[in-house]
Amino acid sequence: MSRPSLKEDPITVDDIKAYLATTDDFRLEIEVFRMCMEAGFAATHGGSYRDPVTGQNRQYDVRAHYADEFKHIRLAIECKNLGSHFPLLISTVPRRPSESQTHFLVSAKGSGGGRYSLWPVKTGLFQWGEPVGKATARVGVKTKSDDRFIANDSDVYEKWAQAIASAHDLVGDTLNDWKTSKTQWAVGIALPVLVIGDDALWIANYDDSGNLVGDPSKVNEAMLYLNSVVGASDIQYPLSHLLVFTLTGFQAFLNRFKNHGMVRDALLIDYSEARDYVTATFGDLLKQ
Repeated sequence: MSRPSLKEDPITVDDIKAYLATTDDFRLEIEVFRMCMEAGFAATHGGSYRDPVTGQNRQYDVRAHYADEFKHIRLAIECKNLGSHFPLLISTVPRRPSESQTHFLVSAKGSGGGRYSLWPVKTGLFQWGEPVGKATARVGVKTKSDDRFIANDSDVYEKWAQAIASAHDLVGDTLNDWKTSKTQWAVGIALPVLVIGDDALWIANYDDSGNLVGDPSKVNEAMLYLNSVVGASDIQYPLSHLLVFTLTGFQAFLNRFKNHGMVRDALLIDYSEARDYVTATFGDLLKQ
């Protein structure tokens, strides 16, 4: 790939300020980190991890963890400050029944340490029939060209690939939740998240026959189906969806979470249901 031609004039303060105001991802990261902390998450900003695929050290943007009794939710968040002139378009189809399960990682105290199980449950988070993304593109209009449009999502793809890699570590953390739980068992979920700039997210909804349903529309949140799997210990944990938000949409998500709506939606299980599953799966390992 050839490098773009650059002006030879030295960069000025105004150039740097314009970059920070329109392109820089760092301000978006700080805002997302602040939102997570205000919503009651334990959050970290800008740490490093080892990519499980490449083996290289990489830096994540934000990680957030919320514990509610025996239930844990972890977010691996990457940020990309897209502009409204070159937004992200997600093309969707109705979600299939096989794509609608939420996978919980259940950990419990065993005689020789931790014991683990993958628990697929139908919840309100990934509902059958709702639009789910299957393709992405960044769409821009050229100023002068016979080829009118630019469509390229490579930089966004890199960001959500980083969210998946970061979530790998969070799955490993979830294996140890039983150690800090009073019940000596815990139920956890890890979700990769992409947050982009406001007015930079569009969806185009298709039916199962490939017909466009209505006009494409600007939205604040969407989901992209991943069908990805990460390994932790002897567990293969499905990362089935990427949650995509604008900054405004992410604040709305956290508001729902803070009001416990998202706890009920994402972890739609009660204590007795979870304890029955733990007992049936691992035997009576619990000290009550």
